[in-house]
Amino acid sequence: MKKVLYLALLAGFGLTSCKKSDTNGGSGNNSNNPAPSIDKFMSFTTGSTWNYQTVNNDSITDITNYTLTCSDIDTTIGSKTYRIFYATDTSGSTEEYYNNTGRDYYQYTQLSDLLPALDLRYLNDSLPAGSNWTSQPITITQQVNVPNFPFPVNVTLSASLKTTIEEKGMTMVVNGNNYSNVIKVKTELVNLSISPNLITIAVESQNILNYFAPKYGRIKGDFQLRVTASGLGDVINSNTSTTLLSAQIQ
Repeated sequence: MKKVLYLALLAGFGLTSCKKSDTNGGSGNNSNNPAPSIDKFMSFTTGSTWNYQTVNNDSITDITNYTLTCSDIDTTIGSKTYRIFYATDTSGSTEEYYNNTGRDYYQYTQLSDLLPALDLRYLNDSLPAGSNWTSQPITITQQVNVPNFPFPVNVTLSASLKTTIEEKGMTMVVNGNNYSNVIKVKTELVNLSISPNLITIAVESQNILNYFAPKYGRIKGDFQLRVTASGLGDVINSNTSTTLLSAQIQ
C-alpha cells in the first residue's frame, strides 16, 4: 500500500517516469514538425540537454545527478503528440514525454500497470499570478491489511492536484546562473479521500514548488510532502530539492 500510494502521487507531480510501450496506439517516429519557439518555457530542440541534481533534504549525502536530453522523436498518445526526452543517470535511461500546446505544457506519466496514465498540465505561461486549475481525480484501488481487521480489504484512494501560478516575472539565481521572467508554480494535493473509511488518511504537510524560466523549463523544484494513515504511519514522507546545474540549448 505504501509503495503504490507513493508512486501514484509521484506520477501525478511528474517527478519521475518510465518507458512507455505503445500506449493508446501511440508509436514513435522521427518528427518533421518544427520545434516550438525558443522563447517558450521549455525548449523542444533536438539535442538540447539539462543537467539536474536532486538532493534528499533529510539526508544531504543522498544526491542524484541526471541529464535530460531532447530527442528528435515524437509519439502520439491519445489526442496529443509528445516529444520524447531521455533522463539518464548512473542506473540507465528512462523516457519522459512532454507536450506544448499553445500556452499550455503537459507531461504524460505512467509508472506501472496498476496506475492510471496521467496527462498532466503542469504549466500555463500566459495566466496571471493567482490563477489555478485542478486535475481530474487520481484514483487507485489496492488490497490492504487494515489494522485490527480480520482480512485484507480493497481500499480505494482518490485525490486531485491543484496547480497555482504563484508569481510571474521573477528574477532568480540558480547554481550561479541568472534567470529572468521566471514563473513560480505551487502544486497541492487536494480532495484526498479513502474508501471504505476503515483507515483515516491525511495530508500532514506539503510544500511543492517549481520554478520555470523561458527556454530552460524547470530550473528549480522543491518537493516536501507528508501523508499519514491511521495504523500505517507515514504513507508518504518525502523532502527533496532539484536544481538545474547547467544546460546546453541547441
